[in-house]
Amino acid sequence: MKQKKLVVGGESAGGGLTVALCIFARDNGFNKIGIQLPLYPMLDDRSTDSSRNNDAPVWNTKANKTAWQIYLGDKFLNEYVSPYAVPARRTRLY
Repeated sequence: MKQKKLVVGGESAGGGLTVALCIFARDNGFNKIGIQLPLYPMLDDRSTDSSRNNDAPVWNTKANKTAWQIYLGDKFLNEYVSPYAVPARRTRLY
């Protein structure tokens, strides 16, 4: 019997959660995810040189920082944040 697989997808914050869920599933031996579809995902709470001064009218540096602060609360920009919450904090990808 052919095994059924799931498609996991989301955009923006949902895209970040898509990646986090797929990492969690892989790490815990669940092999039911067939396709991962993150669309412009939020993957990292840390700013980079190229993202630090974004003044776009809709989604800019300030909006991005606020979103991460709301999501992570007192863990925002802490040295250790779980990669299941912030996928870019993952140091080992295999």
